[in-house]
Amino acid sequence: RAIKIREREIHQAVASSALITAKVTSQVREKDLVKTEKALNLWLEDMNRKRVPINGTMLQEKALSIYAMFKPPTEEGQPSDKKEFKASQAWLNSFKNRFNLKNVQTTGEAASANEEAAKAYPEQLKEIIEERGYLPEQVFNADETRLFWKKMPTRTYISKSERQAPGFKAAKDHVTVLLCGNAAGHLIKPGLLYTSAN
Repeated sequence: RAIKIREREIHQAVASSALITAKVTSQVREKDLVKTEKALNLWLEDMNRKRVPINGTMLQEKALSIYAMFKPPTEEGQPSDKKEFKASQAWLNSFKNRFNLKNVQTTGEAASANEEAAKAYPEQLKEIIEERGYLPEQVFNADETRLFWKKMPTRTYISKSERQAPGFKAAKDHVTVLLCGNAAGHLIKPGLLYTSAN
């Protein structure tokens, strides 16, 4: 069915590129899609030079936006004989194979928490509460956490010929949130800090 729909396109491609004596011809790919993939690969190389990590979802979204620029507009009322490009996972896998890409880790940090002290703390806290006679409503726990709202992916795509991804400076833009609650289950309204003098 797909061959029948693309009959004219296939005939033109074979007539213009294949020898009369040729016995095997490769699969005919849509010209707009070929242009899209070449442009996408150039964009990916540019992002690597700028040290911006890219994941599969970002590649798929960029492919759709590039394809929309290359695709000729269809006339109103005229049905398009081309299959709509959706940048599916299967396409992404084929794209990675065609352009010899691999997915690598860009950053990594070792854990630095003291696990032994953390295991012993609950028992120590329980003893203090019992000795001094505190009520659950009097026992509070507060901690801050940060939300890096410009956080980039930790993995990116590079050519298989490259050994590792180029280093990049992670965006530090974040909000700091202070969360507090007591042992009775009452939560205090969270505190939020975005920018400060220092």
